[in-house]
Amino acid sequence: MNKKRLLFILDHAYGGGAEIITINLATALSHDYHVGLIILDRSKLNVNIPNSITEINVENNSNFINSNFWRMKNFSDEYKQEIQSKVDDFHADLVVISFWNSLHLSKFLNHPNVYYWIHGDIFYQPPSPSFKYILRDFLRKIRQPYFFKSLLNGHNIIVVNKDLNKKISKICSESKVITLYNGIQERSIAQQKNIIWDAIYVGRLSSEKQVHHAIQAFAQSHLTGRMAIVGDGYLKADLLRLTHDLNLQDRVYFLGWLESDQVAHHIHSSRLLILSSHTEGYPLVISEAILLDTPVVAYKCCEGVCHQLSNQLANGLVPPQNIKALAQTINHISESSYKITEKDKKNLSLDTMKNQFKKLTGI
Repeated sequence: MNKKRLLFILDHAYGGGAEIITINLATALSHDYHVGLIILDRSKLNVNIPNSITEINVENNSNFINSNFWRMKNFSDEYKQEIQSKVDDFHADLVVISFWNSLHLSKFLNHPNVYYWIHGDIFYQPPSPSFKYILRDFLRKIRQPYFFKSLLNGHNIIVVNKDLNKKISKICSESKVITLYNGIQERSIAQQKNIIWDAIYVGRLSSEKQVHHAIQAFAQSHLTGRMAIVGDGYLKADLLRLTHDLNLQDRVYFLGWLESDQVAHHIHSSRLLILSSHTEGYPLVISEAILLDTPVVAYKCCEGVCHQLSNQLANGLVPPQNIKALAQTINHISESSYKITEKDKKNLSLDTMKNQFKKLTGI
């Protein structure tokens, strides 16, 4: 019997979470299906594409992929025809389009079974930096839902948590919206845990991540060891100043971006991981920590966080925007950590995600 055919269309493969999880899912599905992949901007490929996936080349379109999502796109007739013909020639039973500007393909792509995959809180805006931006940001909050509705209402949509499902279902009332929780490849480190860091943060150093909350909570906690900051971003200088102001310059280490194996080693060598974000879609670093037997203390900022920290792991959840409670929970978990079971790990696995994808899409 011929295998069913799945086609994934991706903005790019720069190496971010959305690209990695899309390609990991495509790889897992390639054992059961004939899987194709179109990458719209191939100028910088930082994610390995296995031979089990059929790569389909199209004209590189970096300008489109790097443009403002919240603006309508003017595609040339030649580009639209090329994308449509590549999709038609693959004869896919299901097409999955993921994420950001590739969602604009909805304006012309014709296929009976397409899902548009939203990996994060697409409507999030950082706080206005000054009074003169308040009106601008207010108008954006009004305009963006209408723009999004014009783009995707009536189409099938995949989201990564139930909060986003509720929000997008309200905007796109004619759409079928399904929730697909992310999963990651199961991994373990053979050696016993050797605690190097009392706490670790992993992620971008940007406003929505609120890394300053993690550092301040670490300062207020009873922990006396060191904290690792893995990642980089435009707020690094501000965070370095904060560590000096808190007299933590000898206890907080900024390690920058690291290879995935190095990140796993540092997580495994930490007493706990802190997630202090204002908003998230489905932060995979939580699953990574749980699979490495490192407990997580996290703001209860979205349902995607709660899904990963369920049952006894919920002892690590903290009311949002409460640095004092974050510090208190750090104390509690560091002194009396919850038990991470094999069932907890299986719930967060890529295999579980693959089975849910098949069930939800009916493929």
